[in-house]
Amino acid sequence: MSVINQMLKDLDQRKAAATVGLDPSLPFANQEESNNNRWLMFLLGIIAILLIFVIYTLNFPLTKTVQQEVISHQPTKELVEEPAVPIIEPANIEPANIEPANIEPANIEPANIEPANIEPENFQEPNQLLKQQINHNNQTTAAGSDPVAIPEAETEEKQYQIVKSNRQIDKKAQAERLFQSAREKVQARQHLEATGLLEQALQSSDELHKARILLFTLLLQQQQITSLQPRLEYSIKQWPTVHEYRQVKARLLSFESDNEAALQLLESDIPVVSKAPEYHELLAYVAQQLKKDQVAIKHYQMLLQQNSNRADWWLGIAVSEDRLGNKQPALQAFQQALNKQGLSSTVQAYARKRIKALQGF
Repeated sequence: MSVINQMLKDLDQRKAAATVGLDPSLPFANQEESNNNRWLMFLLGIIAILLIFVIYTLNFPLTKTVQQEVISHQPTKELVEEPAVPIIEPANIEPANIEPANIEPANIEPANIEPANIEPENFQEPNQLLKQQINHNNQTTAAGSDPVAIPEAETEEKQYQIVKSNRQIDKKAQAERLFQSAREKVQARQHLEATGLLEQALQSSDELHKARILLFTLLLQQQQITSLQPRLEYSIKQWPTVHEYRQVKARLLSFESDNEAALQLLESDIPVVSKAPEYHELLAYVAQQLKKDQVAIKHYQMLLQQNSNRADWWLGIAVSEDRLGNKQPALQAFQQALNKQGLSSTVQAYARKRIKALQGF
């Protein structure tokens, strides 16, 4: 019954719709109209998207053209290419661990003397040379070649030798000037002042042997034996080829009345007479004191061959020949001594007396 009632209600509705002029299939018409609206909106959306794409496509070259025109109207700047600066890293050169040379400086007290001026052109500073060497190494590394190893130790050693050499020359010049001043003091019989100058000279140059020999001679004359002996022994051991040190030692031994030791020391190493006449003179004198007249005559004759005008050497031969009983050689030697200059009046009187005795008067 419900179904029939429903069908009757539908029929009544259709009739009512036809009466007002409406489409009897109104619900279906509304649904179709809704579908059409959806398609219309979809098409409008597509059209809008296409329009946006077209507008964007047309505006993009225009914008680019405008930008190019704006850029073209702007003032141009000259582009200067800056030179590429290579990044140069310093060469990986580790400083060598250089240990200082084992050079023990001499314990020399400085003398109150103004040092001589050294011309700077004679040598360069080490820092400057090291700087030059480092710059050269950096340039070589920047050029792409392998860095050259720097013999730093050898460079420093060479520079040290150069500086040391100039200082030694300067000190030797100072010592020489002091020695000359000391000789002047000796000639003026100012022995104390001369001793001080000689000490300063040896502080400046330890190898100035003539200054040390003169100093030792002055100490011996002043009988400063305590000061002289240890220094003399050291000098003989340190410089055995310097015969003057043995000569001073022989004089010291003779002063102490030890002529045997003096003669033995002198005869241990006899230098050439042309280079050491005083050495031979002392040897002849010591031999004569020991009454070794043949030895004395031998060395006096060697001396006279170098210089025949020495009266004291002729006298030495005369005394030894006279003691040996050689009258004629003794007489000739006494006469030669008197004919030369240099003998004191007392010695001259003795020579004349012996001449008379030898002649039989």
